Amino acid sequence: MRKTLFIVKQVALFCVAVACVFISARAFTQENKSAYATAVNIAGKQLMLIQKISKEVLFSKLQTSKVHQLTSLADTATQFHQAQLGLMHGSEVLGLPKTTDQAQLKKMQNILTLWEAYFSALEDSVLSRSIDDKLVELVTETNEKLLIELDEMVVVFQNVADEQLSNLPETLPTTINLAGRQRMLSQKMAKECLLVEAGMERQTNLQKLSNSQKEFEKVHHGLVRGNESLNLQVQPTFEIKQQLSKVSEDWLSFKTLLKSCGTNKNPKDQEVFFDSLSHLNLVLLRNMNHAVEMYESLAYETQ
Repeated sequence: MRKTLFIVKQVALFCVAVACVFISARAFTQENKSAYATAVNIAGKQLMLIQKISKEVLFSKLQTSKVHQLTSLADTATQFHQAQLGLMHGSEVLGLPKTTDQAQLKKMQNILTLWEAYFSALEDSVLSRSIDDKLVELVTETNEKLLIELDEMVVVFQNVADEQLSNLPETLPTTINLAGRQRMLSQKMAKECLLVEAGMERQTNLQKLSNSQKEFEKVHHGLVRGNESLNLQVQPTFEIKQQLSKVSEDWLSFKTLLKSCGTNKNPKDQEVFFDSLSHLNLVLLRNMNHAVEMYESLAYETQ
């Protein structure tokens, strides 16, 4: 009952966030095969949302002022829940086809089972306005399990899109997937930096952060210039080229900030760093998300 109330309470905010930032909603019919491009986008977005939840939990734990992060955490959790149900059962609001493959449905049910226990703990923390070490530990453990399952789910959706969108450039589903993965990496880097700031497995997380930066940069260069090994072609439109230029600027600012990760000894300096990390991280996410939606739109324009 409390979980239901939690979702109902957040649904209005969710719809606004969907319309303004995260979800490119389109009316869906079974004949509209381009909706499979939307499915690849939203399935990939689930990876990002799980990393974003981790980041917001850590921000709420480390920052003095945590109300904004807790509110954002509630919104992010609701978005994940609604999108996962939409991927399983279809959603006209999200422009998603219904999943009919039984093996895939079973895997998605496993994800939902993992998620529901996790969601309950998040709900309790949001309602109590407190983040304890137990939740941070749960987030760290459960996120890894969810990410593995979600990554496999995304691959299946991409394979289905490859089959359904045979009339489109063959690299488009891959491009949507990898561009969407950049959103996830933006949140993963922030999370890894916060783990370093919290003194949790410092060297391990610094190495993970370095690896995430290298991965983001490689894919970004592939999106801009093309990369045969990644099955990426040069951006197909002037508008996408312009959008990726914005992402390049955002990435430079974010990467520069990450160089000081773990060096903030003074609490006041750390608070300033957290504010900058939160802001630049979301700017990068929003502009990268817009680029993904532009790639997704190509499927509708050429059907």
